[in-house]
Amino acid sequence: MLTDYVEHVQQRLSMDYPTALNVTALVLEEVNRFGAASARPVFEAGGDGTGPYCSWCWMVAGLCTHLGPGRHPEETR
Repeated sequence: MLTDYVEHVQQRLSMDYPTALNVTALVLEEVNRFGAASARPVFEAGGDGTGPYCSWCWMVAGLCTHLGPGRHPEETR
């Protein structure tokens, strides 16, 4: 699946594969950085209200590194 995306970037931007791979890595790192920086605890709606979960990775908040004491804000800037 990642290979398909790299090839998509390669075709859309008319670049060689190694450059497209680097661009893809940069884009995915930025998306992850933004998502991690904006992560908030959320509760499941419409169900039994379980949670809190991380709004970014959907892991239980206590086990997630995006929230709480395990959060590394310097990695999300």
